[in-house]
Amino acid sequence: MQTQTILSTLENEKKHHGKIIVFIHGKGNGILRKELISELKRRNSEFRYEDAPYHKYGIDGAIKVVVK
Repeated sequence: MQTQTILSTLENEKKHHGKIIVFIHGKGNGILRKELISELKRRNSEFRYEDAPYHKYGIDGAIKVVVK
């Protein structure tokens, strides 16, 4: 369900160039983070991503995505 929500959000927002989306995935065991990064790599021409600011979201707990 979480992966489907991510995919749906990316699809809905890809037309809003310059928009910033922060996906909070939590630390956990990294499965959701890996899936998100894999999907973003696949859509490299549409999105740019990086770790979200540590002071706001903690270490490795969120990814900031910018729509290209």
